[in-house]
Amino acid sequence: MNDAPTRDWPWQAALCTPGRKRHTVLLFDAQGRTVGPKQGLIAARAYSTSGAGGPALLPARALEGGWGFIDTDGEWAVPPHFEDTRNAAPNGLARFKQGGLWGYMRLTGEVLIAPRFEDCRPFRNGVAAVKLSAKEWRFIDEQGRFTSERGHHELGDLGEAGLARAMRWNITGNTRKVGFVDREGEWLIKPEFGFAQAFDRHGVTAATPDHDKGYGLIDTSGQWVLPPDRNRHIESFDEEGFASFQITKGNFERGFLGLQGQVLIEAKHNLEPSRVCGLARQGNTFWQADGTKLATQGLRMATDFRPIGRVALVRQRHEPAQDGAPAQAGNWALLHTDGRVVPMPDHLREPLTDPGGWLPAERGDTPWVPFIDRNGGLVWVDGEFHEMARASLTPGRGSLHTSAGEVWSATDAALGPVQPFFDPPTQAVLQGLEDTSAVWPLLEHLRREVEERLHQVAQGLTPERSASNTEDDDDDWDEEDEDSDEDDDADENGGRRDSQRTLAAQRAEARRLSRLVRVEQRLARHYISEGHNGPYEFLCDEWSKASKALREVLRRHLGDRLGVADPRPEWAGAADSHFHSPGWAIPLNQPLPGDDGSLPENRQLWACLCDLDDAGDGDAWWETWLVVAPSVDALALALRARRGEPAVPSMRDEAATLALLASDPYELQHIPRERLTDAMIDTALQANANTVAYVPRRLMTPDRYTLAVREDKLDPSEVPPDMLTEACCLAYVSHSGWGLPRVPEAFRTTAVYLQAIQRTPAVQREAPPAVLDELRAAGHEIPDPDEQWRKLRKSIDATLENMNTRMADPFMQMLLEKPQTPWQRVRHSLRMGGWVLRTSMKARTDEPATHKGLTGWLESRPVLTVMGNAVLGILALGGHIWVTVKAIELEGWIAGVATALLMGLSEAYWAWRFFFVEPTQAGLGLVALAVIAYGLIWVPTYRRIGQVYARQIESKKEDQT
Repeated sequence: MNDAPTRDWPWQAALCTPGRKRHTVLLFDAQGRTVGPKQGLIAARAYSTSGAGGPALLPARALEGGWGFIDTDGEWAVPPHFEDTRNAAPNGLARFKQGGLWGYMRLTGEVLIAPRFEDCRPFRNGVAAVKLSAKEWRFIDEQGRFTSERGHHELGDLGEAGLARAMRWNITGNTRKVGFVDREGEWLIKPEFGFAQAFDRHGVTAATPDHDKGYGLIDTSGQWVLPPDRNRHIESFDEEGFASFQITKGNFERGFLGLQGQVLIEAKHNLEPSRVCGLARQGNTFWQADGTKLATQGLRMATDFRPIGRVALVRQRHEPAQDGAPAQAGNWALLHTDGRVVPMPDHLREPLTDPGGWLPAERGDTPWVPFIDRNGGLVWVDGEFHEMARASLTPGRGSLHTSAGEVWSATDAALGPVQPFFDPPTQAVLQGLEDTSAVWPLLEHLRREVEERLHQVAQGLTPERSASNTEDDDDDWDEEDEDSDEDDDADENGGRRDSQRTLAAQRAEARRLSRLVRVEQRLARHYISEGHNGPYEFLCDEWSKASKALREVLRRHLGDRLGVADPRPEWAGAADSHFHSPGWAIPLNQPLPGDDGSLPENRQLWACLCDLDDAGDGDAWWETWLVVAPSVDALALALRARRGEPAVPSMRDEAATLALLASDPYELQHIPRERLTDAMIDTALQANANTVAYVPRRLMTPDRYTLAVREDKLDPSEVPPDMLTEACCLAYVSHSGWGLPRVPEAFRTTAVYLQAIQRTPAVQREAPPAVLDELRAAGHEIPDPDEQWRKLRKSIDATLENMNTRMADPFMQMLLEKPQTPWQRVRHSLRMGGWVLRTSMKARTDEPATHKGLTGWLESRPVLTVMGNAVLGILALGGHIWVTVKAIELEGWIAGVATALLMGLSEAYWAWRFFFVEPTQAGLGLVALAVIAYGLIWVPTYRRIGQVYARQIESKKEDQT
């Protein structure tokens, strides 16, 4: 082991129980010797000094539960007699809690200010904020005296600028305003802000006049350095003068501002709100202070940097070897601030996580990173993966080893190997099994249970439902719906009503009993919660592969005893279940009543190892299930014995059956399987090829398998090898060349490769070079696999170029403008109006108009013509309504109705009436004349222009034809 670097106070290591719900904190010096209480500590914070030249002390909690302070020699400088203790402030005063109240002490243990505050903050710049009641905070000095009698509803630390954030509540109006006070509590910046961050070493901080008006920056006089923006939120500044800001609309992107409001790091999606070691993290990318990326690549996950160790935990992406570069395994590593990546060595398994599955932060002032090794122990490493300390943990016992040897050992029932989180052991995901080899005894037990249930059905009994089954009886409503559909069909067919109703009842009973007879038991489960699925996105891929690998191990255990699994198990209820997988046929120990031995399927059970994966509201899981169920024929035989029917069912003559199948091929699924003949099957398949799904496995032929594959009911991997043909594989790849990997190697003939490549040119990368050479030699044209991508890329580029051209249009630029101030919005509206006016007044083409004069001028300006027609029509209608109302007032309802119906003609009478009979209504006379002019002048003009447009449209249609 390498020695730790020399330092002034001890390192920390936290041993944890297998469930990681309890920690034992140990302290040891630079030489690896443990210091402090021999048994360890329950909890510890970081060391802090008691002022210039003073000793460094550690707030710690003893095993008995009390808090005190430990010196660098591991001795209790202040005995653990307190309810809580906190680190000392720069003036050497530390906070402590006793009797539910807070006070202050020197690190010598001398109580300077007795505990009498509900809450308190550390001393900053000579004063500390203390809470006297729910609505009052005040400042005290180092002697515990109040600096003034002024209290505030909330009070922060006094910053270097001499300002402390204070809050005033308006209980009646339910509002809170923030301002800044001095050490006496006097307002230096009035409480006029909805919120403000505290001033620290910088003379600028973020503030908002109201949360709806957004954030800006203010100086120590309360003046705006950066005006507030309603679409911006700003956090506090860090030591280097960077403040995170977030755009509060759209994608809520985040960036960083400087002290004058300048953007230092552009806003980006998912950028973290704080910088550590001068780097801001955006997912797996880190941004430096100058706005450039840290040179990293191939990361699937990254944490923030650790401030003391100056490394970040990262998960590398699996990269195959290419272009001379070596392959990179998907593994854990440590990333340094210069972009250098140090991979985790093979003897380590994964980094330690807390009980919630999260990677913990640094402990105290210790820069080491804890990892779990392959034996379940803990190893602390530095940034180069040099081992600093090792804990060996066995059930009930633990020991710690450093460069000084074994420095700690203890016996505790809670101690034991720590369970990994990212790479859980097989025992952690198995359910109901001690190990994978226990799957065979479990299958034997379930087989006996299912056989017993099947015989109960044959005897007329109803088995109790197995507690391990997943499906519920509450889906019986499906059967009721089926009954209703059957009844409706029966009503249409008259005499078939009773027989159809009987068949529907029998099918419903078969479905119900098939669920009760079979047994489903979950064997393994990988589960990732919604909270972990985002930060640990690589787990979905890795746990999916781990679940598949575990399932293959279980399948090998069963295959060693039962042989090769059948790709198409025919177990009762498979059509209604979400479990579909190859399985093994298992004979019954005791035949069912009526079994004459003529049909082997009558005495068969099926055992299947099935996979089930799904996702909920962000979470995901992968499961392996063992399903044991009777064959379709065995359950049918048991049901006939239950109903007292013959073991071999009777049936109408074959001619009538063939006629029924010709008209309704789906009746094939309802014909007793013992009575099916090749003629019946061929008749149904000729009428509808999809009915191949109802053909029993024993009656399938190579041609029927080919038909099933062509109709997309099966793929080649589900066809028994002795039934698979080249024609079947050709039918499969004719759907898509990407199906080639599912074609067994022995059947990947030259013709199959050619069909797949012609269907999907890119799949030729899966073909051996010798096959491609053979196809070219035979005169077959091998399409360029990149041609489709080039065409797609060309189309995308053309679309993007068109979009860029449109975006560069002045009008689009004007639409995308976002005016902020009222004056900018007025200017923007005027510019928009001017553009509309210029566009409408501009001639559409340089070609001469069909008409002369005003009509021809309007003909060349269709936008203006349409807009003018709309405006004039509205004005004319309004004028006509006005004249009609006046007519009612002068002559009554009859004259008003006549005026309303005779628009244009009635205005001629009323214009004469208003000018010569009612001279006081001359204004209405002008309105009436305007309505007349609209009907006699504008309407015919607009009609002539419309006829021109209509002829132009017809001409374009003829040219296209």
